[in-house]
Amino acid sequence: MDNDRFYDASIRRYGTGAKGVHWKDEKSQIRRFSVLLEMLPPDLRDATLVDAGCGSAALYGYMIQRGCELKHYTGLEIKTEFIDAAKERFPGLDLRRCNVLYDRLPESDWYVCSGAMNILRRDETKAFITRCFAAAKQGFVFNLLEGDASDSMLYNYFRPQEIRPWAEEMGASMRWRRGYLRGDFTVLLRH
Repeated sequence: MDNDRFYDASIRRYGTGAKGVHWKDEKSQIRRFSVLLEMLPPDLRDATLVDAGCGSAALYGYMIQRGCELKHYTGLEIKTEFIDAAKERFPGLDLRRCNVLYDRLPESDWYVCSGAMNILRRDETKAFITRCFAAAKQGFVFNLLEGDASDSMLYNYFRPQEIRPWAEEMGASMRWRRGYLRGDFTVLLRH
């Protein structure tokens, strides 16, 4: 699926909020954010974090609401409309137009990703994970849709066990969590 066409249609229909990035609703988006934060260390005051595929920086807003302090947040996003919405909401936030699959990635203590891999091909998902993990000094936390690869012609489905060989190739320790939302799981890869 072409990323630009997919999100252009979504932005026209729903705007740049939770539905615009193709979450069912804000409640399910927040549940995913909650699990992402639970997988990260509790104290991030001295940590840098990159949000790969940050959309309109909703995760950053959620972190601020939860009192989560960071040394530095960087949002990477390919769609200008999402970056513009994030800049309007959070003036001065470090937001960069970036294609995670091809552009140079900034080094950071942590990388996170919520939903940005859901329409990638399987080989692109592996490349996305590999590149983000390589740019992270501590680790990478991300969520994916859970199911069989043949479950959809549009969305990208995986089983947590499918990620383990990739983690082993990268020399990463791996933990995952599921059961917080139907059809979703979150992975922590650590150096």
